[in-house]
Amino acid sequence: MQFEKLSHEALRELIGRGYNILSSNDELWDKNVVWFPETVADVKDYLMQVADEEATLLVIDDALNNLEEEELIGDVFMISSLD
Repeated sequence: MQFEKLSHEALRELIGRGYNILSSNDELWDKNVVWFPETVADVKDYLMQVADEEATLLVIDDALNNLEEEELIGDVFMISSLD
């Protein structure tokens, strides 16, 4: 288990492990956002369920398709396949 800088490479690795969302207890304007990978059955349904909550979420596919490398902020908790 380790933290890595959020990057396209890290996001692709997480998708390969079956994760599709990153969540954080931090705000996007915090100095260093810490992300945790999650797997949800239906991303759209999940986003609708948490729409009224103050959740900081990042859909991995959306980030890969719409954000440049320099726009990715924070660190992501990379869970090793042995954990």
